[in-house]
Amino acid sequence: MRVAVVYESVFGDTEVVAGAVASGLREGCRHRLHVEPDVRLASVEEPALEVCAGIHLLVAGGPTHFGRLSWRVTRLAAGHGHPATRGGMRGWLRHVPPGDHRPAVCFDTRLDQATWLTGSAATAIGRRLTRLGWDVRTTESFFVTGLDGPLAIGEKERARRWGATLCRQLPSPPP
Repeated sequence: MRVAVVYESVFGDTEVVAGAVASGLREGCRHRLHVEPDVRLASVEEPALEVCAGIHLLVAGGPTHFGRLSWRVTRLAAGHGHPATRGGMRGWLRHVPPGDHRPAVCFDTRLDQATWLTGSAATAIGRRLTRLGWDVRTTESFFVTGLDGPLAIGEKERARRWGATLCRQLPSPPP
């Protein structure tokens, strides 16, 4: 079973969540499916075609900036990036191959407020993956306490627990 956990992180919180999700996925698959999954943790700086080759599940996440998926201007405003910087998750998604109905799940980091007030990068990522033929099964938000973090208390552990449930999205291993 091959899984890719891909993330964009500006202040480091989304990277921490992605790592916890990957760890939980490994634990969950060992416990529930009795298999050792090949889980690749990758930033959006890695080529999408390479990351997605031969995977059985795509997990993609990024920070919510001003109610949506980050873009060059918000990364620059946050003090990260350079005008020539790659396009973050938006740019990475432009190079994702067709999903051929393979499962995907999405997550984001955002302020702990109502989604209608803060928006959700996970929803935007999911819409883009759906258009590319991925079967987006679920989205999840993990909360930060301020615009530049840190993660709210307990969110890293919640991300690990959520990751452990994601092995249900994988095809059943052969007998």
